[in-house]
Amino acid sequence: MKPLPLAVFVTSGALVGSSFLMIKVLVEDLNPTLVVAARLFLGALVALVVVRALGLPMLKARASYVVVFLVGSLGLALPYVAVAWGTTRVSSGSTAVLNASMPIVTACLAVWLLPDERLTPSKVTGLVAGFIGVAFLSGGHFVDLGSRALVGDLALIGAVLCFSIAAVCLRRFVRDENALTVAAFILLFAALVSAPIALLTEPPARLSILDEAQWVALITLGVATGLTSLMFYWLIARIGAMKASMNAYLMPATGVLLG
Repeated sequence: MKPLPLAVFVTSGALVGSSFLMIKVLVEDLNPTLVVAARLFLGALVALVVVRALGLPMLKARASYVVVFLVGSLGLALPYVAVAWGTTRVSSGSTAVLNASMPIVTACLAVWLLPDERLTPSKVTGLVAGFIGVAFLSGGHFVDLGSRALVGDLALIGAVLCFSIAAVCLRRFVRDENALTVAAFILLFAALVSAPIALLTEPPARLSILDEAQWVALITLGVATGLTSLMFYWLIARIGAMKASMNAYLMPATGVLLG
């Protein structure tokens, strides 16, 4: 991997890893759907500002808007809710291991659906080594099996499937679009879809109960969401869905460092 993609790869993985800590802080007092909606609106704002500042073009094909809308709805908004909800029911070790399965799921889908992405011995080694590393960092705690936690496990597994399918679909169907513009519209559509769900479950006025530390966590989470989305979809366009998804292996290390 060249220096620039490598730097973006490491940075995006670290930022995503730190987001789990901020989500944990926020869901103590807020419904996960409200956290997701606020996160996505802030992230979309950040991404759109970047796209505007760089003078990037809008999406060229009408079909691209359809694909991006579906990815934003089913590949981002839905799994974000599942992750926020699932983390309230399972341990951090289980969360780390289940999220680390994304590169493996993405690799299986990419080999099947993307003609230009193939498994090589080095990729297989990287996938296996990364997963073992995450399992080690989690302390060998793979999956919670209690009746309450099992539902959380299933939510996280569903989120991984959504993320993986979205990454492969983008690589296949919107290759000719600017990756940063794609990321901004995905966040925008995801925010618009998540807003009604949040309003039905908890009024936005609930945000007023947040203390200063929680507001910092929410704003940081939103900014990080915008930046990591720009980075991740840029990586998909540059190095492929399979390699880009491997930044999931960096998330647990960030979590350990942040405690």
